[in-house]
Amino acid sequence: MTKHSMWGTKVYNTWKRMRQRCMNPKVDRYPHYGGRGIKIAPEWDDFSVFLEDMGPPPTPKHSIERKDVDGDYEPSNCVWATRNEQAVNTQKRSDNTSGYVGVFKNGSGWGAKLNWKREIHHIGTFRTKEEAAKARNDYIVKNNLPHKLNNIEIIK
Repeated sequence: MTKHSMWGTKVYNTWKRMRQRCMNPKVDRYPHYGGRGIKIAPEWDDFSVFLEDMGPPPTPKHSIERKDVDGDYEPSNCVWATRNEQAVNTQKRSDNTSGYVGVFKNGSGWGAKLNWKREIHHIGTFRTKEEAAKARNDYIVKNNLPHKLNNIEIIK
C-alpha cells in the first residue's frame, strides 16, 4: 500500500523516471545519467523526502533540472524548470572538440551557435575557437539570454 497517495502524479512519475535513468542500465537514457556517474541523494530513495525537498512542479510544463548538468540529483542541485529554461543548461556534446559549449569545427574555421526556444541561432564562423566562444558569449549578453557563458581565456 502506498503511504503518500501520490502514485501516478507528475511529481511521483518524475521521481520514478529520475531513479530509472540513474539506476537501471536497461533504460535507454541510462548512459547519459547513471552510466556517466550521475547519482541520486540517498535521502531521495524515500519519495516523501523528495517531495518535501522539491515540492510539486509549479505547472505541468515544469520538469526536474539539475543546475550543474554534471552534478547529482540532490536538493542543492535541483529545481523545477520549463523546457526553454532547460535548453540553455546543456553539457558539451560528446563529440565536441572545441572544449566550449556551442562552438564547433566548421570547415574553414570555428562556428558558434546556441539553441533558444527550439531554434538554432547561428552566430557565425571565426578564425579560432576562442573567438567563436567569445562571440557566442557576446550574443548571449547582447540579447539578454539566460544561457551560461563559456569560460574563455584568449591568449594575445
